Amino acid sequence: MYCDPEDCYRVLGFYRYDYPSDQDIKKAYRKLSRELHPDRNKNSKDPQKANEDFARVGRAYEVLINKDTRAEYDHYMDHPEEVMMNRYRYYTRVYAAKSDWRLVVVGWTIALSALQYLLQHTMHQNARKEILKSERFLKEVKRVTQERLQAKNAENATTSNGSTKPERRKKKKGAAAKEETAALESLEKEVSDELAQEVKIEGGYSKPTLQGLLIVRIIKLPYTFPKTIWFHTDWYIRHTLRGEPLSRAEKILLLTQAMHMPEGAIDDEFTPEEKEELIEMECWHRENMSKFQELRFKRKYPERYKQYLRWKKANPDEPSPF
Repeated sequence: MYCDPEDCYRVLGFYRYDYPSDQDIKKAYRKLSRELHPDRNKNSKDPQKANEDFARVGRAYEVLINKDTRAEYDHYMDHPEEVMMNRYRYYTRVYAAKSDWRLVVVGWTIALSALQYLLQHTMHQNARKEILKSERFLKEVKRVTQERLQAKNAENATTSNGSTKPERRKKKKGAAAKEETAALESLEKEVSDELAQEVKIEGGYSKPTLQGLLIVRIIKLPYTFPKTIWFHTDWYIRHTLRGEPLSRAEKILLLTQAMHMPEGAIDDEFTPEEKEELIEMECWHRENMSKFQELRFKRKYPERYKQYLRWKKANPDEPSPF
């Protein structure tokens, strides 16, 4: 590091506690560089040594002429026991000087975007696995499977009744049972795969997209930033200052923001009737959203809602476990 194994000050002809000024260092460097320049030592007895001495003088000059590097070198001389910290300071400065900061920024942005995509993908896959293992999903698979099985049996019965050909010898009970079990498992897997394709996860566990990546957002910033400023300015003027009523599209926008949903996700999450109710109740306000959720719970699970009311009456100050 630095001028090791020599002293940078001695290389330029000083002692450290001479406290040479920048002017002294420049003067000494010019003198030595003229004497040791390769062009002047082509015919010397040892031109290779002259080249090494020239490089050594240049290195000492670079260390001492820079105020920060000189301070770090002095610290290195005073505290040789701080091996790791001294090495860190030296190599950070050496390689930082050779690196284009723009390339460093681009490299870090790409790396962070890749990490962001990987984390989002992992979170999405984990959430998807949990949904596919959930009791609600498995019940839905069984329900759809039973419906299709009943429809298939009815179709087979109709075909069998209309057939004029004599029925061939019946299969043994064991073989028939195995065949039915295999057919049921195959149908369940088919239904499970179909329903799995329909599973949509929104919000923080949604599937990663290119539009959400950090690097894409930065690239689009010259377009999105002025657009965002204009949107909020226009909103403030129209609705805060002038008191203009909200349009339907603006109400839906407030709803999606309040529920942390991407645009269009509200149509997948709620029925048209529920969507209208959300708008009428102004559920972008938190207290109104709580009322809507309670109302929705009451309609969907009337028996559990009665339990909830009894529990709430007995525990008015505690958060709901329902």
